[in-house]
Amino acid sequence: RIESVRAVGSIAIAKAILQDVAALQRVANFTGRRELARLPINQIKADYDWNWPRLTVKNFVLESNQLVIVKGEFTIKEQKIEGEFQLGLSPDVVEKFPGAREEVFVRSEEGYLWTKLTLSGTPEHLRNDLKPRLVRAAQNHFAKGLLAPIFKPGQTIIQAIEEL
Repeated sequence: RIESVRAVGSIAIAKAILQDVAALQRVANFTGRRELARLPINQIKADYDWNWPRLTVKNFVLESNQLVIVKGEFTIKEQKIEGEFQLGLSPDVVEKFPGAREEVFVRSEEGYLWTKLTLSGTPEHLRNDLKPRLVRAAQNHFAKGLLAPIFKPGQTIIQAIEEL
């Protein structure tokens, strides 16, 4: 009987490569950091509780040393993902996003700049709250320019962020 399936445990992976992820490829192209397209993972660890039909993951950590770290928890039920995370990026990656240091990645700790990240939706249509905040930060950054009303500087950059 599948309704009574339950598994509880922990998982730890010491070395992996995350590749062929379209969103990571777009971020790599935007930032010029090619290693983001084929991301070397130094650790993945998490505690899980699979109580059919719900998978709950806590104490999740995914890290690519000195580049990106994701910490948080999420649930998957009926092909829907709901997650709350802290996202840490290296300062040189954050600097590629105009205004992000001032408005989005405001906490500095462990060599990373941090922000919250909320994910929801299905694997095919996963939504996050980070992209709209990055777009808004870039718009605010360029709006401060003296020529902003005339030339709309940064429109290409803002469009590129919207397409990530």
